[in-house]
Amino acid sequence: MSTRPAAPSSLVERLKPLALSPRFAWWVGHCIITLGSFFYFFNKLFGSAASAQSWYYRVYVGVLLSYGITVWKTYGMPQFNSAFLQRIFMDDNVHYLLMGLLWYVSPPLFVTIIPFAVYSLFHVIDFARATLLPAIFPDLNSATRSPGATQAANIAKGIKRFKDTYYDAGMKSVAKVEVIGVMGLQLLGAITFQLSPLGTLFYANFLRIRYHLSPHIRQTFTEVRTFFDNHLVSPNANPKIPAIVGKGYVMIRDGIISYGQSIVRQPTAGAQ
Repeated sequence: MSTRPAAPSSLVERLKPLALSPRFAWWVGHCIITLGSFFYFFNKLFGSAASAQSWYYRVYVGVLLSYGITVWKTYGMPQFNSAFLQRIFMDDNVHYLLMGLLWYVSPPLFVTIIPFAVYSLFHVIDFARATLLPAIFPDLNSATRSPGATQAANIAKGIKRFKDTYYDAGMKSVAKVEVIGVMGLQLLGAITFQLSPLGTLFYANFLRIRYHLSPHIRQTFTEVRTFFDNHLVSPNANPKIPAIVGKGYVMIRDGIISYGQSIVRQPTAGAQ
């Protein structure tokens, strides 16, 4: 009768395979994003502009690392055929990776790191709960736990409770930042020649794809449309608003709708 190999007993033996895995590097990337975002905004408010800018670009190093690993694990080597290109075209993670690369080589735009920071915060704490704590405390789920494992189990429960409470609200907030905050500043930057118009068009295409993949993005667009419809073209709109403004808005609105509906909807995994 064959004997089962003994489970790794020491902490180093348990953590070494984890530390050498691509998923751990993915987690490190998200840690860089989370900590980098915190230090960026801290330095933006209380420190120097140079320090803030340095942390800004470190955030995007984390983005390229974590999203690059996700895309590589999903697709491997690129394949130059229509089926492969269609798959990556409809994958959130591919587009977040491309946007991360674009913003890494572009002038800093502070609002762009907020969605990455929110996503990464949930990834960091969930990995710690589901993977890191069980590796450190093998008896975490045992009926008879050590004192350290008992504390770790309480931490894991707190993490799960935090995620269950705030995850959906976080995703809704990210959608509003992406649609209103990032797109608004991209347009303003393009109009004032502070940002590349090409980058704004690239981001508009990113939002078009996100619209078909994210219910939160769709809800945000609906809320924005309802707001402007009520204030510019509804019977209750302010009569002092010139008619040409309402007509211009309708033309822009219908153009955006037509542009957004020109893509074929396909299911895909959410952002990682």
